[in-house]
Amino acid sequence: MEIRRTLNAPASFIYGKMVDSAVFDIRQQTGKTLKHDQLTGFEYVKQFSASRRAKIKILEAKKDEKYSFKTTTSRNAYITTYSLQAIDEKHCEVIFEEKIESFGLLQQVNDALVSIPLSFSKKRQLRDMFDALAKEYTG
Repeated sequence: MEIRRTLNAPASFIYGKMVDSAVFDIRQQTGKTLKHDQLTGFEYVKQFSASRRAKIKILEAKKDEKYSFKTTTSRNAYITTYSLQAIDEKHCEVIFEEKIESFGLLQQVNDALVSIPLSFSKKRQLRDMFDALAKEYTG
């Protein structure tokens, strides 16, 4: 899945918000406080509920340009990438990409059936999230 969105905020602002969220999540899950430049390659386990957890590995955190991570569960691996392209000092384009690898034939079939209706909902949620981030920018 890929989504492109032009935002009324600079790439540096959007990148900072995304990476701040990652730093907060890491602190909540591990107790460790990382700086933005320490994220690439960092791995941790995120507990979603008593029975659901995932391993998260930050693949790339390139200042103001890209934030990418891999989330691995017992059923799937998701690679999520946010690429940022500055348009000018106050606008940027965000490109969201997500690739899913399903483990096992039954899981692949299930994911294929479920992905179509969920993709519409996820695209709407992402657009709303990007718009909310841009609204936070006051520069």
